[in-house]
Amino acid sequence: MDINPNTIMMAPQLRADEKRDYVNSEGRTRFLQTWFNRPPNGRWLEKDRAPLGFCTPSGLVWGHALDEIGYIERQPGIPVTTIYSRSQVKELGELYDDYEFDGPLVRPRVRRPWPVLKLPKKHPANTDPPLGAIDQGCEEEHEDPECRTYTMRWDEFSDDKGPARAAPAMASGTSAIPEPAQRPGCSADSPHTCRGHLEPNNGSPPLKNWMGAAYHYLWCDHFLDRIKAQKDSSELLARTVHDINRPGVLADKRGIYIFDSPEEMDRFRVSTLVKDLGKPVYELYSPPDAEVDAKCDEPLELDLPNVDNNPGLAESDSPMDVDESEAGGRGENDAQSGDDGSETEGTAESDTETDDDVEPVTKGPPASGLFNVQDLPKLEEFIPDGLFPDVLLVHDPQKLTNHEQTGDDPVKYKRVYPVFPRDKAETKLSAQKEELVAHLHLHPANQLGSGHHSFVYTAPLTLPPPLSARSRTGQCTVAAKLAYNRCTAHTLLKNEGEVYNALPKHTQEEYCGFNFVPPCHRYPVPVGAIVPKFFGFYVPVSDSHSDDVVHADCSEDEPCRIDRMSPILLMEECGKPVEPEKFNADQRTECFSLLLRLHSLPKPVRQGSFYVRNIMIQPGPLTVPPERRSFAYPSFRLIDFGRGERFEGGEDKQERAKRWNGFQSRLWDELRIAREQLLIDDPVIGF
Repeated sequence: MDINPNTIMMAPQLRADEKRDYVNSEGRTRFLQTWFNRPPNGRWLEKDRAPLGFCTPSGLVWGHALDEIGYIERQPGIPVTTIYSRSQVKELGELYDDYEFDGPLVRPRVRRPWPVLKLPKKHPANTDPPLGAIDQGCEEEHEDPECRTYTMRWDEFSDDKGPARAAPAMASGTSAIPEPAQRPGCSADSPHTCRGHLEPNNGSPPLKNWMGAAYHYLWCDHFLDRIKAQKDSSELLARTVHDINRPGVLADKRGIYIFDSPEEMDRFRVSTLVKDLGKPVYELYSPPDAEVDAKCDEPLELDLPNVDNNPGLAESDSPMDVDESEAGGRGENDAQSGDDGSETEGTAESDTETDDDVEPVTKGPPASGLFNVQDLPKLEEFIPDGLFPDVLLVHDPQKLTNHEQTGDDPVKYKRVYPVFPRDKAETKLSAQKEELVAHLHLHPANQLGSGHHSFVYTAPLTLPPPLSARSRTGQCTVAAKLAYNRCTAHTLLKNEGEVYNALPKHTQEEYCGFNFVPPCHRYPVPVGAIVPKFFGFYVPVSDSHSDDVVHADCSEDEPCRIDRMSPILLMEECGKPVEPEKFNADQRTECFSLLLRLHSLPKPVRQGSFYVRNIMIQPGPLTVPPERRSFAYPSFRLIDFGRGERFEGGEDKQERAKRWNGFQSRLWDELRIAREQLLIDDPVIGF
C-alpha cells in the first residue's frame, strides 16, 4: 500500500524559500516548511514502496511536530516531490541527522481525555493505563513503558487513598489558619452517610472546648448526628481525620484544630494535660503517618475523600478563570439549547426537507433527582469492554421511547452493538455470568435538539458496578438518540448504529502530532478523533426488532407511522455545530480532513449527509478538566451517520470493481458538497 500516492510539482523558487522568510498569506500557522535533503546519487522514490515510518493506525504520514513532515524529491535534482515524515526519512537511510530536530524521535500515542470513570485498581476489567490516569503530555507519556508511572486523579470521589494535592504556600509571617478546600454544603446528605464536612467556626463568640480553646473548624450538623449515633465514635473520627491526609490535625467530637509544626501540636497536648485536672478529654487524633514530622512543614490542604464509599457532592478542583460558554460547562439552562434543531446533535439531516417535517420540541418541567444533568460530568472515555452494559434499564416516565408500560418500572433494553466475544452463544453457556446492567434516565427537559428523524437527549447514565463516574450520584452523561415513530426514522437509526459499530476504534481516539491527509498537500492537521465515542446501540426486549422496518411503498419524503418503541443509540456528546464563516483556514482544513480520513479507511465510509450542522465543535484540549478548556484549542467531530455507507466490495472482481466505481463517484460528490459547506474555494490542490 502506498502511504502517500501524491506527486507534487514544485516551482523552483519555492525550494529556495527560507523558513524564516515565509509568511502564509491566509494567516495559517500549520503549513509545511521542511525540506529533506537527498544525496545526488539517491534512488528514485517509488510510490508503492515508501518507508512505513511511525504512523497512526490510519496509515497516514505522521509527525510529532510540524517540522517533522516535509517535502522530499522523488529524484534528486528534479522538482517532483512527495511528502515524507522524519521517521520515514530515517528509515530511508539518506542524510538523516537527529540533531537537526528539536526533540527525540517518538512514536504516536493516544491522548487520554480527562478521567471521569473510576474502578478499583485490581479489578480485572481495568485498563492499561488504569482508569483515572491523567494524561501528562508528551514529555512524560513518551517515556519507556517499563519505567512509566501514571499520575492518578484523586478527589473526593476517589475510592483509593492518595497524596494530597499541593496547595499554595501562605505568605511568610501569616498567622491565619489556612482554609480547607471549598466544598458545597451537605444538606443533600442524610445523617448516616455524611462524610464529615467542615464549617468555619465564625460564630460570635466562636465555639470553644471545655478548656477554652476555640476550634479552627467545626463538623457539620449531619456529621455531629452521625457521631452521636455511634456507641464508640473513636474509629469514625480516626478514619475521617486520617483521610484528611494532612499532618497537624487534631479532632474531637465537635471540630478540629490545625497546627503548623509538631512542636506546636505537642504544646497543645501538654496544655491539655495541665488544664485537665481529672476532667474527661475528648478524643484527639492525628494521621498515623511515620513521616508526619517531615510533612508538617508542607502547605496545608484539607480534602475529605469518600470514607464510606459514598459519592461526594461536587468536583473539588478549583475552576480556572474561563468563560462558562467557552469552557463548555453545563449550567441550569444549557439543556434548553438546540430548540430549533440547528444547534446540537440530531439536528436536521437534509437540506431538501421542509420545517413542517420536524417534530416539535417537547420541553417539560426541569428534571430533578437522578434525571438532573446539572453538575454531572460528560463521558468522554471508552467504557471498558469487560463492563460494557449488556442490558440498559431505561427510566422513561414521559414515554419518550414510545413504550406502553404502566407504573414506574424501567423499560428493559438489550445491547445489539458493539458485539463482544462474550456475546457468542457458546461463551454465554460456558461463562454463566450475570448480565451487566446500566441505567439510563430520559427526561424531555434534557433535550439537546431534534431533526427530521430523531430526538437527541443529554441522558444521565449509571454504569454497571463497580464502574462509576466521579459525581455525587455516580452518574455521567451521554447523548441518547431516539427515532421518531416513522418507519424510515427507525431504519436510519439502525443504519447509524451499524456504521458506528463498523468504524475502527482509532477513529474515536485522539493522537498526538499531525497527519498529512491528501490532498491537503501543504497543510498538516492535528490527529483528533473523527467521530464521537460509541457507547452502544440498544433495542427493547419487549419489542421484536429482528425484522427491519423497511416498507417498499415508503420513502423518507412519505414514510408511514409505526407503533413501535424506538431503539436507542448512545454516544459521546461533542458540542455544537460549526460556523465555517468564523473559522480560519487551518480550522476549515481540519474539518475537511475528517471526511478525507473517513474516505481513506481500508474499508471507506461515506458520511452521507455532510452539512455543517453535522460537524461538532467543543472547547479543548480534552486532556484537561472542562473548566480549563478553550475554543483556542477546538475539538471537532463528525456526527449523523443515518445515511452513512460502507464499501464492502465482494468476491467477484468484476462486481467489486463495478461497486467501487459507483461508490467512488458518491465519495467525490460528498467531497464537492463538503467544500461548499466549509467555504473552501480551491477545488484542486490543498485549498
